[in-house]
Amino acid sequence: MSLSNLAAGTYVFRATDLSPPSDPDGNLLPACTDVITVRVVQPEPYSVQIVAEGTRVPTCPEDLILGGRLVFEISGGNPFAAPYTVQLNDGVLSATSAANNQVEFDGIDVRNPATRTIFNVEIIDSFGCSSGVITSTTFTFPGADTA
Repeated sequence: MSLSNLAAGTYVFRATDLSPPSDPDGNLLPACTDVITVRVVQPEPYSVQIVAEGTRVPTCPEDLILGGRLVFEISGGNPFAAPYTVQLNDGVLSATSAANNQVEFDGIDVRNPATRTIFNVEIIDSFGCSSGVITSTTFTFPGADTA
């Protein structure tokens, strides 16, 4: 038996042996029954916070490829579901969290319009469960307005 997508709550399951054993004389013994109670808890929603950001100061035009840096810290969710994969801009950028639940994106090409502006963030846990898009805030790297 397998169950998935259960809502938070308490569930009681009863299992009964449909083929009880017989005693040595061939008489059926009482069926065995077991009851288990399972509590499904809804974790806090995921949240993400930028804890570090910036761009490297280029000394030459080709240094722009060194790009930008963003560090996110993830909280909420199931504490046993780490590590987390964070996807930015519908998966254009993707990185996995460290043990401290921080995810670092480094070397973001600030010249590329697809990566220069972060417009959405999605968290996927180690079980493959997605938070959905949890923010649609636009973040543009400072000094990235280069042509």
